Amino acid sequence: MPHAVVIKAYDACLNSSQISFTVKVTDKTPPTVICKGEVVAGLNSNGEAYIYPVNLNDGSYDECGIDSMKVARMTVSGNIADSLFKSFVDLKCADAGKSVMIAMRVWDRNANSNSCMVSVTVQDKIVPKITCPSDTTLDCSEVYTGMDLSKFGKATAIDACDPMVRELSPIFNLNACRVGTIERTFEAYDATNVATCKQIITVGSGVINRFDPERDVKKPLLVYEVSDKCSADDLKPDNLPEPYRRPIISQTSCSLAAATYKDEVYTFATGACYKIIRTWTIIEWCEMERLGSLYEPYRFIQTIKVNNTIPPFFVGIVPARDTFYTVKGNCKDASISLSVTGKDLCTPDDQLRWMYRIDYYNDGSYDIVNSGIGNKSSINAIFPVGLHRVQWSFEDACGNLVTKDQLILVRNNDKPVATALEKISVSIEPWDRDGDGKPDIEMVCIKAYIKYQQLFIVLY
Repeated sequence: MPHAVVIKAYDACLNSSQISFTVKVTDKTPPTVICKGEVVAGLNSNGEAYIYPVNLNDGSYDECGIDSMKVARMTVSGNIADSLFKSFVDLKCADAGKSVMIAMRVWDRNANSNSCMVSVTVQDKIVPKITCPSDTTLDCSEVYTGMDLSKFGKATAIDACDPMVRELSPIFNLNACRVGTIERTFEAYDATNVATCKQIITVGSGVINRFDPERDVKKPLLVYEVSDKCSADDLKPDNLPEPYRRPIISQTSCSLAAATYKDEVYTFATGACYKIIRTWTIIEWCEMERLGSLYEPYRFIQTIKVNNTIPPFFVGIVPARDTFYTVKGNCKDASISLSVTGKDLCTPDDQLRWMYRIDYYNDGSYDIVNSGIGNKSSINAIFPVGLHRVQWSFEDACGNLVTKDQLILVRNNDKPVATALEKISVSIEPWDRDGDGKPDIEMVCIKAYIKYQQLFIVLY
């Protein structure tokens, strides 16, 4: 505003004169504006935050006094008209998680102005409220790969900042019986926050779909008779004719049944060489897990009667005739060791019956008979010099018999030792050989003795 100035001058005699003029004082200095270095703003439950000049000012001043302060969002050009400045800036959900540049402009009483800028970090600390569908139960028969779980409900969410809802991949915590839980996880999220909830679907085994062995097991024919086919491999279930093989199991939606068997062999069986009692056991593992110690497996018996008309056989060559010799100094007998091995297609080695008979001098009369159990038969005996017969035999559990004769010749291998006088003196006498009363020749008779025998030697 203008000011009137009067200047009055005096001399020594107090004479005076004056002059007057108008002085106008103008303020051209803008305010000193100071903004805070960093500001954080949090959205409220309505998804809004308000930035006032007081939130940004950090001690702005002016010598002539501050008239007003206002705020505005920064523009791309950076030039903000005075008309864009307001008493506050309204931040919305779209600003959450961002840094927003806000300018603060300060005016003094003389309409001078100055500005500063602040980066305002906008935070949304209010987490969406999410609601999951209720937990539910499901029968295991309804569970399958790729099933649509949306029929069990969807999650909903509430938030001022328009939350989105998504479902994560479900977690199937099911055992081999398809019993357990299915865990559904939902997320509600806005620009900066995530809230989760879970729905648990409990999967159980209902009565209708439980395994019933009387209904779901087709038994093989329970009695099988076979001849001349009795090896362990031949009588395994998979090698039997089709109707006698394994039980056929029809699994239910929630079952895990399997069959095992155990064989017991009886060698004394009526109407068969031997009998196999095959006990089948059906275990439904899901029921066993559900019932624990109260579970009872399902069992039934299959009978296999084995007849065999094929006799055992000798392993290796049994010579029809064999020769042994006495040892030096023994001309009467020899120590003989003989052995044979038998085998049968049906009867195990430890159940074969062996027998041997010894006919000394092969005169048709058996002098020694011995028998036992096993597939090896052996003789360790003294045989006199001469020809003998051994009859070997093996009998299987079905009464089939194999027999083989073996001739044993024992020869004296000890040569005789001759002893005689170095010289003797004899007298030759006339002999009448034709009985005519006249001597025909002169000769002498010398006798040489061998033990148990005598030998005559005639010298002429």
